[in-house]
Amino acid sequence: DNPHFIKNVMRGVDWRRRVIDTVDYFHDVREYQLDHVGLARFIRELEMQVLVEWDGYARQGQRAAGLMALRPAPIQVLHQEFLMTSGAHYFDYIVTDEVVSPLTLEGLYAEKFLYLPNHFFSKGHAVQEEVIPPRLDYTPRGEGAEFRLGVGTPQENACLSSNPLGTNGDDGKDRDVSFVYCNFNKFLKNNPETMRSWIRILRDVPDSILCLLENPPEGVSNLRRFVAEVADDVPNLNDRIHFIPWEMNPFDHQRRSYSLCNVMLDSHPYNGHTTAQ
Repeated sequence: DNPHFIKNVMRGVDWRRRVIDTVDYFHDVREYQLDHVGLARFIRELEMQVLVEWDGYARQGQRAAGLMALRPAPIQVLHQEFLMTSGAHYFDYIVTDEVVSPLTLEGLYAEKFLYLPNHFFSKGHAVQEEVIPPRLDYTPRGEGAEFRLGVGTPQENACLSSNPLGTNGDDGKDRDVSFVYCNFNKFLKNNPETMRSWIRILRDVPDSILCLLENPPEGVSNLRRFVAEVADDVPNLNDRIHFIPWEMNPFDHQRRSYSLCNVMLDSHPYNGHTTAQ
């Protein structure tokens, strides 16, 4: 990775170096980034036996429809990002679990199922010392203090908003946030039914707020328009929905979730991956 990225964003954590130090052989194939034929030849020359595709049709599906279609390895596996069938004869297996891909549906897949025991989403978070285990105790923030990671309750931090409840009630006095719901998925995962369910929760829990990831920023106005149309019977409900910017450092993102969220609301059917961990 770029040294500037490692130093300033990851603050010295070099995942590539960790991989290199863990495996027997590591091949840098960036020169073949846009050359599927060249990479397929390289893989063939090394006589690699198993080739795993990480993204599937996500992120334009360039490798799934390009490199993998050339069949450079005798066993090819679909894993992690795209949890549906590829519909392609050149994928032999898909790594999944019994909930995401019930055995009764295997006939609808071009691939055979490889089940992980607990969850299809395999990550190294649990063994990385930079990740702080979740807990329910909080360091007091102190009145008037600025936000810092790991300090203050989600109610105190209030999705980093100075006016989290917006227009106040009849008494005209500021009220405290009662509960903070969060979802840090991309907007593309939040279909209308998911949004309606979150609106119902805000209706039923007075003085609660919803904290969302501003991803992409251009979508915020559309989401607010939808909320206004669906919740026209609840004045100022949009005032209790707030947005935070993308955090590039994954460890800070995880710590920020702890500092900002009482409960993480997931989306359906396209649920959270890294952002929910």
